[in-house]
Amino acid sequence: MNLSDINSPVDLVLENEKQVSPFQKVIQALSHKDITPQDQLVICKAIVHRLVNFHEYVIDNKEGLSPQWCVDLQTLTFIEKMLATVE
Repeated sequence: MNLSDINSPVDLVLENEKQVSPFQKVIQALSHKDITPQDQLVICKAIVHRLVNFHEYVIDNKEGLSPQWCVDLQTLTFIEKMLATVE
């Protein structure tokens, strides 16, 4: 961060946002005191869904994979179905 480029509080906020990775933003969001259990569930479902999609993509497009990819996909699919039952 170049402090000579910071001329206002808005500039400081924008510069700080550049320094935080998307991963760090997710972790911060999950740690926020106002996040509800429903919000956490939605985030968890989205993460598991992305993992299912990623595993399906890898299995469909890569050759010579370890069978563990299919085992993991089966596990993630089961988790996704379980999360669908949570209220």
